[in-house]
Amino acid sequence: MTYDLAIIGAGFSGQAARYFAKKKGLSVCLIGKNLGATAHFSGVFDLVSPVVFQKNVAFEEYDSPEKTYQRYLQFFDKHPYQACDLNFEQLTNHAFDCLSSLTDIQFNASEWRYQILASGQFKPVNASLFGSSVSEKTLKSKPNVLLINWNELPDYNQAVLTQAFQNQGMEVTVHHTKHAINPTSALMSLARQMDDDTFFQNFVNELRAYNCDLLVLPPVLGIFKFKERIEALQKALSCEVVEMQNRLPSIAGLRLEQALSKNIDFKGEVSQIQDGLVFVGDKEISAENILIATGKYIGGGLKKDPLWQESLLNLPLSLQGQLVSPHSTAISLIDSQAKDSQAFMRLGVSVDSNFQPCDPASGQILQPHLYASGHLLPDFDYTREHCGVGVSVATSYKVIDIIHNFLKKS
Repeated sequence: MTYDLAIIGAGFSGQAARYFAKKKGLSVCLIGKNLGATAHFSGVFDLVSPVVFQKNVAFEEYDSPEKTYQRYLQFFDKHPYQACDLNFEQLTNHAFDCLSSLTDIQFNASEWRYQILASGQFKPVNASLFGSSVSEKTLKSKPNVLLINWNELPDYNQAVLTQAFQNQGMEVTVHHTKHAINPTSALMSLARQMDDDTFFQNFVNELRAYNCDLLVLPPVLGIFKFKERIEALQKALSCEVVEMQNRLPSIAGLRLEQALSKNIDFKGEVSQIQDGLVFVGDKEISAENILIATGKYIGGGLKKDPLWQESLLNLPLSLQGQLVSPHSTAISLIDSQAKDSQAFMRLGVSVDSNFQPCDPASGQILQPHLYASGHLLPDFDYTREHCGVGVSVATSYKVIDIIHNFLKKS
C-alpha cells in the first residue's frame, strides 16, 4: 500500500497532521519512536500568551486572547503564524477540534483560563487538560479556597501558596492529609494510588466536611481515571476543582501518553528516507508525500551536540531567512547576557511558503513532496512565546491543506 502521507514524529504536530489528514480523507500513517516532548507536558495547551507583551500585570489587565494573537502577527514578522494565514477564529476552531479529538480538554476562545503555578501565581492559558486550569470567572469571584497539602510534596509549599492566594483576596483553608507515600517518588506514588477506587473514596471522605468554592491540589488525581476523579470531587464538594502546574515526573504527560500512543501506526526510529520510501526498522513504508514533524531539541528533530543540525536528513537550518552554518556560527547563537530568547531556540529547518524544506538563499525545494511542520520550523521560540501547541496545530493544518489540494489536482 502507498499512503497519501507518511508523518514522521508523534508529538503534537504529528498528531495534529494525522487528525487533519484523516478529516480530509487522506490515507495516512503516523511514525514515531516515542511521543516527543510529551513527557514534559505541563498540563496546558498554549496557543498565544499575553505575558510575552504584558509582564507583571494583574490577570484583569491582560489583553484578550484574540488581541494577543493579533500582537503576535504584528510584532513577530517571520513567525510561523504569518505563513499559516489564519484568523483567530480559525486558529481556535482548528485547535479545539484537534485537541478535543485527542483527549479531554477545557477551552475558552474568548477568555483566558488560568493554570495555577506552584508559586501560587496564575498563568494565562488558552486550553488545558481537563482539571488543569481554572476559569477567569472563578478567580474574579475571589473564591474560598480549600488547599490540599502533602508534606511529602515539598515543591508545592502550602505556606507560599496560601500567602499568594490571600494576596489575591481569597480566603484559604488548608487540609493536611496523610497517606503512605514513597518519599523518593511521592508525586508518582500518590497519583497511582488515586487510580485505586478505595483509596480515592477514602480521600473524598476526608474532604466532605469542608465548604469551598475552589479545591486546589497538586496533579495527583490519578493517571488513568483523572477526569472521573475530578468530576467526583466536584460533585461531592459542589465546587470547582483544579490541579496545579505539573512538575516532573510529568503526571500530565503520562495521562496524555495514554491518549496519543494509540494513534501511532508504526513505532520505531526512521533510518532512511529515499524515493518516497520511509525505512523504519525492517519495514518499508511507501508514501506519495512525507511530513517531518520531529520537533526541536527535546523531541529530537534538531540536535546540538556536537553541532546544531537537523537530525534526520541534515536539512539546512535558517534564522530570519538566513542560512545558519553549524560550523561557523554555532557559538554566536549563545548569548550569556541574553535576558530573553536565545537565538538557537529560534533555529529551524528552512522552508518555503508551502512548508517544503528549501535552500534559504535561492528558495529551491530540496526534495519534492517533502514537508515540515511544528517546532522544527524557524523564527519562533515556543519556550518564551508560549505558543508551541498553537504553532503545531496551525502549521500542520496548513500543510495538510496544501497536500490535499495538490492531490486533488494530480
